[in-house]
Amino acid sequence: MTTSTTHAPPGRARATDAVWLPTGAAPVAVGGYVLSGGLFYYGTAGPAAYGPGSEPAVIDPTLPIRRVWLDQETPADRARPRYGDLTPGARAAYLEWLAAGRTGPAPVAHLWLFLAGLERRVLHDLGGGPEGLADYVAIAAEVARLRRQHRRADAFDAQAAEFTALLAGVIALGDPDLTPPDPQPGHASPRLVAGIGRYLAAGQAVPSRWAYAWHAACAPTVLDEADFADRFARSQPDGLRLPTPPQPLVFTYRPVSAGFGERTVTLRTPVPDVRSLDAALATPFGGDLSPRAAAAGALLPLIVLAGADDELLEVVCRHLYDVHHLTGAERVTVDASVRRLGAQAPDLGVVRDRFSALPVADQDEVARLLIATASVDAIVEPDHAQLLAAAFDVLGPGEPDLWRRLRALEVVAVVTEDDRVDTTATVLDEAMVAEALGRAPTTAATVSELLAPEG
Repeated sequence: MTTSTTHAPPGRARATDAVWLPTGAAPVAVGGYVLSGGLFYYGTAGPAAYGPGSEPAVIDPTLPIRRVWLDQETPADRARPRYGDLTPGARAAYLEWLAAGRTGPAPVAHLWLFLAGLERRVLHDLGGGPEGLADYVAIAAEVARLRRQHRRADAFDAQAAEFTALLAGVIALGDPDLTPPDPQPGHASPRLVAGIGRYLAAGQAVPSRWAYAWHAACAPTVLDEADFADRFARSQPDGLRLPTPPQPLVFTYRPVSAGFGERTVTLRTPVPDVRSLDAALATPFGGDLSPRAAAAGALLPLIVLAGADDELLEVVCRHLYDVHHLTGAERVTVDASVRRLGAQAPDLGVVRDRFSALPVADQDEVARLLIATASVDAIVEPDHAQLLAAAFDVLGPGEPDLWRRLRALEVVAVVTEDDRVDTTATVLDEAMVAEALGRAPTTAATVSELLAPEG
């Protein structure tokens, strides 16, 4: 069973008498034991997070305790105790451990009981929300310390490791000074996916160090970090732009606390889940572009120079990427080249002078590539012809030259009667289209030279 804990369940009141003592809270005394350091609940236990009974981890100062020299009453290590169900002697043993700063040897039952309170705080009261950042950081540090101190408590360590990973994820969602995790080949940690998700949710490009951590987690062959950084700087100087997945990032965790009634808790976050993206996107410069990707990369910059706004450009990009079956990595690479052009584009007069200076054979080659790229199954529809007209205008010859070339290349023209709009579709020779696309890498290089920055 999966339960969201963003809000308390309907009809269930939060504990009112019991209070959470954060780290740094004033010490409290219970039966002669002085408990400092916070990170526990204190007072009269209210309802459990889910299910019947009271919250198991609350330290109730009204319950009796009995000091013992030798603790023989603490439950077995496998038990998931409730403070209220402990014997007076077992309560005293637990309080003694807390009063000692949670240091030194301890029955695993004490670790479970303490962890139950931390789970309640993170999963139920705060629900993973950003207002709990200070608590998350303090709790994560304490859990890490307990893991170091109790390395041989295998079951506790395994549970605490899962809780630590969850904490790292929710911390990453709100930490204003977040830095990327150390690269972990084959492992996309919650901190990593939450951090990259934050960039995407904000509409920002992913910087190099984050991109490398993601590359290390996803790529079948991991590049050297210095090599990656060098290639990234050249191919993605403004950062890595990734598509935004529709699915939100979700963290799941099965608490050990009896207060959750054997439920698996789901924390839904406000950022997208990058784990659903094509893993190839993690290596955005994985070799030469395919001919069809090179073709798209030749036409799109001309559409940008023609003055297409962001909305139109997105529609055109999606159309070309789908028609030519570009991979995720190719889409990212082409997108990056188009963005670079926006900041470095030469004057249109320069582009036109360069095009007019090309040999006629090269001009023809560029024109055929642009026409083949815009076609769908070797057919140029009226909408596609409008895009081509804009591209031809950037190069100089303009729309008349486009129509002259379409008439020369067409196998047949399909005309649908409509007085309002031009409905002429041009059917091209499939062999010509295939040949032009096959030569796209070479021809696209010519287009790149036309669009190179001045000076």
